[in-house]
Amino acid sequence: MVRNGWWTGFVLVAMGLVIGSAVSILMFSSTFTAQIATADSGLACVDANGNGVIDRAEVIEVINVYLFGPPSPPPSPPQDGTTRSKAWPYGQKFSAGNFDMQIVALDTDAWPEVQEENQFNDPPEEGDRYVMWTIEVENVRGSVDEYEDIDKFDFEVVGSKNAVTYSPFSDGCGVIPDPLGDLLGAKLYKGGETSGNVCFSVPTDETGLTLMYDADHDDAAGESFSVEVWFKGLPD
Repeated sequence: MVRNGWWTGFVLVAMGLVIGSAVSILMFSSTFTAQIATADSGLACVDANGNGVIDRAEVIEVINVYLFGPPSPPPSPPQDGTTRSKAWPYGQKFSAGNFDMQIVALDTDAWPEVQEENQFNDPPEEGDRYVMWTIEVENVRGSVDEYEDIDKFDFEVVGSKNAVTYSPFSDGCGVIPDPLGDLLGAKLYKGGETSGNVCFSVPTDETGLTLMYDADHDDAAGESFSVEVWFKGLPD
């Protein structure tokens, strides 16, 4: 009984403090609400002398913040790869049509490897660099009778600084080591796996590189559907 009495007293004191604080704030705000003026922007709070116009919504917001704390930030968009702003996190395995994909290695200065692969390869232009990713691919949702193909030309890159698309046709690195799909493209039936490199020439000051996989796959009925999936090419 004594313990319950103490607990009840504590709750009543706490409630009294909260209510008292709210009343104090309302009394304070009453100096601004002595008059309610109608302005072009709607109702506004003014003091008794008509000075210091304050939007009544701002007063209410201050009271709410004091009593309940600042509002929670809006939730960030889900990272499902459907758009560039929702790109899959770097290094995470993700779904892309009938495939599962994952970046397993990154080389942000791949010119030495590209040069070693073929002596006739050109170095990146001044102010550019070669960035190369190793990607693992598995056909997990396709058909055992029909294959899906994949190669390095199914990918593009977009950066945050210049916000332009880098294409494997115009911004490739030449003959690269272990290209994804080799020279003719990998043909994967359900359960098939492959891995290899994609490489792009991008400005050295480019940031936030995001890759896009763009291809057509077939569903279980043999109907073609478009696949476009975004995934981050650099760690956060």
